[in-house]
Amino acid sequence: MLQQEKPQDFVIATGKQYSVRQFLTQCFECLGIKIRFEGNGVNEVAIVLIQIRMKKSTSHKRSNSCKVSEKYFRPLEVNSLLGDSTKANKILGWKPKITFEALCKEMIESDCKEFTYE
Repeated sequence: MLQQEKPQDFVIATGKQYSVRQFLTQCFECLGIKIRFEGNGVNEVAIVLIQIRMKKSTSHKRSNSCKVSEKYFRPLEVNSLLGDSTKANKILGWKPKITFEALCKEMIESDCKEFTYE
């Protein structure tokens, strides 16, 4: 971008869209944790399914892990955010190199390193 003769605006984006629910699901999956969503709207919660193994059986215990908080709602939020990097691809030859799954994994690994005490 900086090497172009004429300054221009470019959108750098994957052209794919994911929900907060998909992001949470993927991040928990990276940690090997199964979750299930219950409720609707502001009453929706992510339930962590914890496996407890006993001598002769396995049971599941539920734990609320994430819930919707109106505190984080943005008053002027648009319904859809989706970037189109066609111009960057045509002029710069730019293409996304990381997948959604790989990005989630990288973020989780970084956070785990930050909070690991040695």
